[in-house]
Amino acid sequence: MMKQKVMMTAWALFRDLKNKYSSFADALRAAWAKIKLLRKLNEGKVKFFFTKKSGERREAVGTSLQLANYKRKTNTGKTKPISMITYWDTEKEAVRSFHIWQLTV
Repeated sequence: MMKQKVMMTAWALFRDLKNKYSSFADALRAAWAKIKLLRKLNEGKVKFFFTKKSGERREAVGTSLQLANYKRKTNTGKTKPISMITYWDTEKEAVRSFHIWQLTV
């Protein structure tokens, strides 16, 4: 089941973001990174790093929105891009998000 989700994510990333991923292998690596991070977020607090839009490297400690008991205030009907990772920032007590290509290992 997880391999199917990874492959579907990788194909969507490769199809929709050809300017970010030059090969399917790059999109597949990004999909695996996303799935692994989401799994860890669902298990509890996770420390990870990503690059902000300004180019600054940011350390984040977060968990999944479900574990934080976050209830969305409004439903705008918008769907987030498949490249987006949304998490609960446990240090700032707020919802944060970033794109998968900003994740640093």
